[in-house]
Amino acid sequence: LLIETTSTALDQALNTLGIAYDLYQGSDWANVDLTPYEHVFIGMDGGAPQDADVQNIADFANNGGCLHLYGGTSLAEYAAALNRYLLENETNNHGWSQVAGSPDSEIVDAGHYLAAGLPATYNFVDNAATYYQIRSTDGAALVAAVNGDGYDHLLSKTIGQGNFDYCINSAYEGYYANQSDLDWMTQVVDNMLDCGGVTATEESTWGAIKARYND
Repeated sequence: LLIETTSTALDQALNTLGIAYDLYQGSDWANVDLTPYEHVFIGMDGGAPQDADVQNIADFANNGGCLHLYGGTSLAEYAAALNRYLLENETNNHGWSQVAGSPDSEIVDAGHYLAAGLPATYNFVDNAATYYQIRSTDGAALVAAVNGDGYDHLLSKTIGQGNFDYCINSAYEGYYANQSDLDWMTQVVDNMLDCGGVTATEESTWGAIKARYND
């Protein structure tokens, strides 16, 4: 299932990977039945999810699902709910920022499943693709990459019987018009589908685009 609060590039990434999906558009996920799905993607660049919405997707992960977040929203309610159910974060610092430092993305754990097939460092062609608003403080999260401002921007965490992973960059489709940036997102989405693999392996995580960023 792909849930979008705005038009994102995640549909392009999933289509490139040949992954069939259902689409739900909106911020009110509290009453969406997630039980038929193994994977739920949340694509965001703003939106107004409330506590009950985040609790529903956290319950999905707790019950064994693979939950994938990409993006966020600057609403205090979202940061607080995320802090409560999924990821401890700076709940008093949740506004959007573009990465000011360099590189935009730096792998810090090459063995993490989210790092598979990605370049060791990457600078987005469109700097708007670096927009982020979640600043993790969660010591239980496993970090694959940090952004140029020093914040964890590719990370995962075991939630109950399931798994949760997060790319904090905005998923807005307009920010991924450049093919190289879209390729980076597509690789991240492919890696997310590995759903909790601790060690990156060619067969399970690189898939059809394993050579996208390799010489």
